[in-house]
Amino acid sequence: MFNSIRFLLVASLLNLAAASVFSQRSLEPFVRDELLVKFSNDVSLGVASNAHELVGVDQVKPLGDLGWHLVRVRDARSLASVEAAYRSL
Repeated sequence: MFNSIRFLLVASLLNLAAASVFSQRSLEPFVRDELLVKFSNDVSLGVASNAHELVGVDQVKPLGDLGWHLVRVRDARSLASVEAAYRSL
């Protein structure tokens, strides 16, 4: 009886450890091809969408009513070059 309980406990812990290891996506604290973009409060969603298109990124989603947008870079450009493109608008 005691051995079977111990076996179940060990099996459960191993299962939990395996699930933890395999569920980790990346060890990096950021997503390589995504960027948060902040627009001023008077910019409409249409203008923001046009800006994303001009810069060459895909809008993942707007984040609330505060003017933040999550965007994904389409090509292998650096995030610094994408940031510079937004600043030049």
